[in-house]
Amino acid sequence: MNESFEPQLFQSELSAVEVEALFADLKSGAEVTHVQVKMASGMGAADSKKTLAEAHELLQLGKVAAIQIRYCYEQQDWCDTLMVLPHAVRIVRTKQSISS
Repeated sequence: MNESFEPQLFQSELSAVEVEALFADLKSGAEVTHVQVKMASGMGAADSKKTLAEAHELLQLGKVAAIQIRYCYEQQDWCDTLMVLPHAVRIVRTKQSISS
């Protein structure tokens, strides 16, 4: 059997309303396994593990440069990376699947 990993990738820019919807969806419908936060310059430790709620609050306060959220949804593992831009939040979502 020949197995290979084929990452599936989605990228977009999210409005503030879409970011709030994303966090609500993750809170209610996903099993969040890891949240890593990269703080904005001068806002504390550069890189640290947080809860989803803590990361959301830091994002709302403008204290983060990026957040990486790993979670399981409908028996699939996903990783969302949120990067704060001046006018929006850029999301890069990846799902890894195995094909034979």
